[in-house]
Amino acid sequence: MSDATLVLGGSGFVGRHLVGRLVAAGRRVIVPTRQRERAKHLILLPTVDVVEADVHSEVVLARLTQRASVVVNLVGILHEPRRGGFDRVHVELARKLVFACRAAGVSRLLHMSALNADTKAPSRYLRSKGEAEAIVAASELAWTIFRPSVIFGREDSFLNLFATLEKFSPFIPLACAGAKFQPVYVGDVARAFEAAAADDSALLQRFVSPVALQEMMCRKPDGGPASLIGATVFRLVETASDLGDANESASIHAVFLRRVFGGHRRAGA
Repeated sequence: MSDATLVLGGSGFVGRHLVGRLVAAGRRVIVPTRQRERAKHLILLPTVDVVEADVHSEVVLARLTQRASVVVNLVGILHEPRRGGFDRVHVELARKLVFACRAAGVSRLLHMSALNADTKAPSRYLRSKGEAEAIVAASELAWTIFRPSVIFGREDSFLNLFATLEKFSPFIPLACAGAKFQPVYVGDVARAFEAAAADDSALLQRFVSPVALQEMMCRKPDGGPASLIGATVFRLVETASDLGDANESASIHAVFLRRVFGGHRRAGA
């Protein structure tokens, strides 16, 4: 086992932000991907080893975990391409990864879950996330679980969906216009994962977006918790209305950032 960090899902939306932070901190990072070409934005980073591999293979996972002291699982899907997809990607992968980590003596496992994940949740997505959490929590590994709400950033699939719809119609149909959510910035999620990798107080803890996530990362001088973002609650219709203040995807995210952070960006975000 080496001192590298293995990041499953490292070429994805959250992964690229986390990998960038780990590299900036001088960490060696291993990023497995189905097609190396898709991770070409990471290949040139000095301490990143991009490996073409199938992370659903037990043999591959055994080989990869032997090279790491910290393992991060960011792999997830929002929609099933076919029935059973959630179980394969969320549940079975978590089970295989836990087995590989235990066999390799991995010192820390950081797992991405989702807000309201529960084995008895009404949706298959949340049930599969809940089952994966249960596997990780029962693993006897040194684990940390993150349960963020909607994660936004320039490359996200959430705000960019609205931006795409806006190009084709001045009216955006909203099935649940009053639906509430607590958005969390992708840079903050990446910082939380980075901090948890070296913070023993994060062991065997579940962090929920946004406040608990931030309290783990930042402490006031007197030792008390300091929240980096507030528990801002939005309605879907309010988010859609932001399109009226922006005319392209990049400015849509700028408008949303101002709304979430009250007009102030933090240093290093």
